[in-house]
Amino acid sequence: MLLTMMLALCAKKKQRLPPPKTVPLSEVVSQGGTANQPTETAPLAIQTVPAARKEEPLPPIPVESAGENDPKAPPESKGDTYMQTYSFSSIKRELFEEKILKMKQRQGFFSEFDRIESEEEKFGDQLTASTAATNAGSIKNRYTNIIAKDWSRVKLKDREENEDYINANYIHGYKQKKAYIAAQAPTEACLVDFWSMVWQENVKVIVMVAQLMEGTSEKCTRYWPLSQGEEIEHGDFKITYVRDDDIQDESYTRRLLEVVDQRDGVTRTVWHLHYESWPDHGIPGTEDTIYTVLKDMNNLRATEEPTESAPVVVHCSAGVGRSGVMICLDIAIKQMENDGMADIYNIVLDLRKHRAGMVQRSKQYEYCYEALLEYIKRNGRTEATSAMESQSVGQESEDVTHTTNNNESKDGAGNADVAVTGGDVVSSDAKGKGKMKMEPCLD
Repeated sequence: MLLTMMLALCAKKKQRLPPPKTVPLSEVVSQGGTANQPTETAPLAIQTVPAARKEEPLPPIPVESAGENDPKAPPESKGDTYMQTYSFSSIKRELFEEKILKMKQRQGFFSEFDRIESEEEKFGDQLTASTAATNAGSIKNRYTNIIAKDWSRVKLKDREENEDYINANYIHGYKQKKAYIAAQAPTEACLVDFWSMVWQENVKVIVMVAQLMEGTSEKCTRYWPLSQGEEIEHGDFKITYVRDDDIQDESYTRRLLEVVDQRDGVTRTVWHLHYESWPDHGIPGTEDTIYTVLKDMNNLRATEEPTESAPVVVHCSAGVGRSGVMICLDIAIKQMENDGMADIYNIVLDLRKHRAGMVQRSKQYEYCYEALLEYIKRNGRTEATSAMESQSVGQESEDVTHTTNNNESKDGAGNADVAVTGGDVVSSDAKGKGKMKMEPCLD
């Protein structure tokens, strides 16, 4: 009797259990199951693997616009003054040599430069150069593919709306807005405009990184008197060659010019620092010229303009390659001296937001690193250098005190500028009458 009652109770509980859930085979396969599972049933829970999270690119350094009323500033135009914040590409002084060695082994220079090229393509369409494309602007461009962006271009004052164009852009420096003006070398049609810009911006120092002729091509129209005591006039301005200093460097001439505005008789002095030995197809050797020029540029600027508010004009031929290297290196040195680290990647990326193509070749980009490392070695030893020296004599590496001697900031190297990858571009002729000739754009 007892056994019969227990069997009846078990039968009732079995009837209360819910039937097993069935899932069509097609649904199992679509959710990640397999066709080998038995009949038409499947497990109640099917575990799915979440998709991998897409890595977001690191944002570039914020950059302020060159002026409050600029028509079109870069996408990242709000924030602190240029380069006060550092990013993943910043390299500390003591690790700089080690980093360069690794980059050489892994083709890191080319990879970084290629990324800069890609980034410039992304923001390039947003930074227009419509003024340069007008008829009035186009005849003032030495090369048709090297033109001034609208948002950062220098606008000549007291000109008609369509005549205020000059192929030049403001460039922010280390914790300083409009520290430089990167410009193309003047053509015959732009000589008056060039000196108008120098006067308007109260420029005290002009850095020229090119020769008048390189090979058979004219790279710059001479805009200063040829010899001491000589005078020339361009528009309202009279320029006198006062003197040149004996600096015992055949590749570098430091000229003092006097500029007079003949409308009111006001006189100013302008230093013309002419780096002549930078070749158009490569990198100079180990001479100290580039650091001598940078040292003079900063010293003379501070002497002539105590507030350092006036920009330095830097030009080569197109105003992007060699000019870009000079400006990049000057900023990187100041970063290293003041902050103990430098961020060449973001320096170049920011330069290109102000003026397209700055530091134009991967070889020039690599040189920026090499030149900064040489500066560090000459002005304070790195940990990597100390370790190698200690190992060579079988001693333990010692701590090194890093010092910076601003009075001996000289080293040498250089790089060639090429304003376009292959092909030809159009250049204004010497008379500036709209007649054009084809020539390769070698900065």
